Amino acid sequence: MQAFALGAGAITTLAFRERRTGPAEPYETGPPAFPYLKMRAGTVKAFEADYQRYMDRTLERDRWSDRVKAQFLLSTDFFRFDADESRVVTYVGFYDPIFTPSNNPLARFD
Repeated sequence: MQAFALGAGAITTLAFRERRTGPAEPYETGPPAFPYLKMRAGTVKAFEADYQRYMDRTLERDRWSDRVKAQFLLSTDFFRFDADESRVVTYVGFYDPIFTPSNNPLARFD
């Protein structure tokens, strides 16, 4: 029985030892249209790559139209968390009703 207690204690110690805070996760600021948003690293690049793949044209980061700005926000988890500007925004997938008809980031399932 004592061996079991010793084993459980060792496992608990190892589990908490692994919870140390490591280096901070890299983040990036939003594109010029959204300088106030904090983005997970790679979010803007992923959107730009998917935009080029699906729309067959490149985006200049400092010249996004209003449609592209809206499409970018709908492609992230921004609206899934009630448009909370204090959260870190993550790219989810390219939003376009033609290419992803079942994706509705504004839907609520309560």
